[in-house]
Amino acid sequence: MRANVIIVLLALVVAGSACKKEKKNIIAKPTPVDTSIKGVAIKGDADLKIMSTGTASTKVSISPLDNRSYKVNISLEGLPKNTTSSLVASGGMVPLTSAITFSTKNEKAGTYTIPVTATPDKGMPVSFDLKLTVAAIDSADWGKFFYNAVKNSMLKTYRDTADQKNDLLNITMSPSGEVYLNKVLLYKEDTTYTYVSTDSTKGGVKDVKLTVDCATDSLYIMPQSVNGINLSVAIPGTTYMISGKGHFDRYNKTFTITYHVTHPNPKVNETFTIKGKMDF
Repeated sequence: MRANVIIVLLALVVAGSACKKEKKNIIAKPTPVDTSIKGVAIKGDADLKIMSTGTASTKVSISPLDNRSYKVNISLEGLPKNTTSSLVASGGMVPLTSAITFSTKNEKAGTYTIPVTATPDKGMPVSFDLKLTVAAIDSADWGKFFYNAVKNSMLKTYRDTADQKNDLLNITMSPSGEVYLNKVLLYKEDTTYTYVSTDSTKGGVKDVKLTVDCATDSLYIMPQSVNGINLSVAIPGTTYMISGKGHFDRYNKTFTITYHVTHPNPKVNETFTIKGKMDF
C-alpha cells in the first residue's frame, strides 16, 4: 500500500513538472496607433521688437488639422534673463487664439529665439520660433542718441578730427557740401525732443529747429528760414528756406535724414541726404 502511495505522489510531481514546462509567456500587444489623428497647427508672428525696459505683445493661434476636438497647453522657453511673459490664455480647446505679452527690465540688447509650443491632448506637440529683438537704444537714451547725431553730423559733413568724438560711423552725405550747426540746445516736451541751433560760424546755419518724435522715431525740420548756408551756389549772408525729415532705427542704431534748401534769387534748389550709424 505504501509503495502505491509513493508511486502516485511521484506521478503527480512528474505531471506537475510537465505542466510547468508547457506553460507559455503571455506578451501584451501594444495599443494600435491611431494614424487618423492629425493634431493641431500653430501660427504666430515670427518677429517682435521691444525696448530694453518696456512691454510688447503678439498673438499665437492654434487650429485643428482634422474634425477632432483638441485641448492644448501653450508654453514658452528661452526667455532672456530680464524678460518675463504672460498669456491671456495658456490653454483651452482649439481653435484658440491667445495674446502673449513680454515685459523687459534693463534687458540686454540683442535678438533672442523663443520657442512657442502648443501641446495637445492627442497628437504631437507643435511649435514655432519667435524672434524677440531688444532695442539697442532705449527711450531713455533716445535724446542722447539724437543730440550726438545733430551735434556731430546733422547738417554738417562729418570730419574725423582730434576734437570730435567718434559717435558716428559710416557717415555719407550727398551731394557734397557743408552746413554747420553749433551750440545745439535740447529741451523736452513729453515724448518730443526739440533741437535749436543758437550760433553759427563759417557761414553756417543759424537757428534751425529740429524736432524728433520719439513715438514714431521720426525727425522733422519744419519749413523755416536760415542764414548763410555754405553751399557752392549760395551767397553767404543770404536767407534761405530749409525743410526736411528723417527716420531713426533704434534697433540697428541707424538713421537717414533728407533735407531741402531753396532760394528764389539766386535760384537754389538743393537736396541733401545724410545716413549714419551710432557707435555706442
